Amino acid sequence: VLNVTRTYGLSNLSVAINDNSTAVSAFTIADNISITDLNVRVSLTHTYVSDLIITLQGPTVNGAAGPTVTLFNRRGGSGDNLSATVFDDEATTAIANGAAPFSGTFRAEGLLSAFDGRSTAGTWTLRVQDVASRDVGRITAWSITATGTVGGGTGQGRSLGFRADDFDAAPA
Repeated sequence: VLNVTRTYGLSNLSVAINDNSTAVSAFTIADNISITDLNVRVSLTHTYVSDLIITLQGPTVNGAAGPTVTLFNRRGGSGDNLSATVFDDEATTAIANGAAPFSGTFRAEGLLSAFDGRSTAGTWTLRVQDVASRDVGRITAWSITATGTVGGGTGQGRSLGFRADDFDAAPA
């Protein structure tokens, strides 16, 4: 078992955030990391960011949709933009206590620990819903940083301190 931290994401995007609609951006991860901590970074341009609700959905597993966590829910008043805004359960400041333009590290509206114990493998989806008129923008980049473990061995060798051949001999 190996502990790793890896970042996956998209940059140089130009995904339109239109009035009264939802912008969707997704990417697929092949790596199978068992998540112990997950952080999300979002960059977007948008006037009046309190028009926005931002969510992250994890991969579908065995036909069941992955968890969805609300990162941002109509915060920032008439301010503009999220600039490399990191959502991290361990941040000292909640996004509710931040101010636009949002830059830095904040606790999300929901708990990213909802992804703990799950795999990174699959399609991750960011949704930015604009729930008002007159102000538009663009998703310019987003990423997830996953910390967790990879590898679990082959199941051979020792398990709980015993080897299979410890039981092969007849009792003395």
